[in-house]
Amino acid sequence: MAAFAARTGDARLAPILRRLTRPITVRVTGRPGTGRATVAAALGGAGWTVLNPPGPDTGDVTVLVVAETVKPEDPASRAALVVLNKMDLLGAAAPGQVGEIRRRTGRPTVPLNALLATAVLDDSLVGALQVRALDQPGRGSTVDAALADRLLATLDRFGIVALTHALRAGADPSALPGLIRELSGLDEVLTALTAAAAPVRYGRIETALTELRALAVYSGDVALWDLLACDAVVLAVMSAATDVLRADGLPVGGADAVRWSRYGRGPVNALHRRCAHALTRGALRLAERA
Repeated sequence: MAAFAARTGDARLAPILRRLTRPITVRVTGRPGTGRATVAAALGGAGWTVLNPPGPDTGDVTVLVVAETVKPEDPASRAALVVLNKMDLLGAAAPGQVGEIRRRTGRPTVPLNALLATAVLDDSLVGALQVRALDQPGRGSTVDAALADRLLATLDRFGIVALTHALRAGADPSALPGLIRELSGLDEVLTALTAAAAPVRYGRIETALTELRALAVYSGDVALWDLLACDAVVLAVMSAATDVLRADGLPVGGADAVRWSRYGRGPVNALHRRCAHALTRGALRLAERA
């Protein structure tokens, strides 16, 4: 659609495109003490548009932050994603707790150490870690007290121990930021958040195409009808529908028009029915091209 607008100079598409491509906003909620502000900072630092402060009914996607467990007062029913923060405090029990929260809430749940997800190491902190790595076990650290406090505030004990151990095992200091990110679990959270936002993206595409059809009807512009029927649009809708179904755990697999036509006629919700229609149409279009 953007390419069509640029090629034709059709200004009528500009507001439709603005609504279609505006950033997806994230509302981060959670009880005090769960680290919701740090989680919000981690998501914002990763490129998501996080609302601050989060209003009661704002945001395209709501993320609920919990610590240790979910409680009755947690509004899990309104969350697209649950983040179990401070996962390092649970140790080996973290995977089981994630599964329990997922079972109790019915929502996708992922663990996170938000403090590590927002941690930034400067040269002095890296140097302090290297000094700690050289210290003999059982002896006091030779790191300056003020620097040790800053190190603790940045990484907490879990992060300090993990990075010190890595350095002692021969890790290069330049690898520490990547190790911090791995320990934080941030990438898993971002993947889950992208999946949770799939229905929002699909809904925006549906709205944009509805607006485009209305414009085509009222203007009688044949070029707009051609745009709506072109392969690029059909396959883009198919791709967005695939993301929705995969986010809900369906094995989408290849382009099978018969399968998705049958699925769409089954006992599924309205969103899945529309997605099945998009996959059916896309599969037929791919078959024609083949």
